[in-house]
Amino acid sequence: MAERDEYDDDFDSESDSSPLVKDLRKQLRQAKKELDSLTDQVKESQKSSRERNVRDVLNAKGVRPSIAKYIPDSVNSEEEILSWLDSNAEDFGIELSGEVGAPDPGVADRQRADALTSRAVTPSKIADFESRMAKAESDEEIVAIINEARQYIL
Repeated sequence: MAERDEYDDDFDSESDSSPLVKDLRKQLRQAKKELDSLTDQVKESQKSSRERNVRDVLNAKGVRPSIAKYIPDSVNSEEEILSWLDSNAEDFGIELSGEVGAPDPGVADRQRADALTSRAVTPSKIADFESRMAKAESDEEIVAIINEARQYIL
């Protein structure tokens, strides 16, 4: 026997037993099943997305992944997770590493120093340019040497 809804009793008169009404009820039951299925899929997707967010934030902060099971389900976004971690870090005996995605200031300094040293003009480079200029036989060679030397001029 087919499932009956609470409203089916209201429509059990003989005048409603037409094929059209039966077909509409069948379509309604099918639509409800599809809605339930889609709702379950959305919930599962949200759950996996939250788990991935929590795992990524914990990894970025250098926190053990096992802490994830203590983070409440109401904490979803990255900001909420970070806030929860900041307020509960002491309770778990963890120290949080720097900002998520924040660059190490030492890295930027080293990159600037490397850029300056690679552009620095050493005496051997000057001597090389002078000797190449002296040996240049065409205007094109001279222009190429000058263009190469310009990259070292600050």
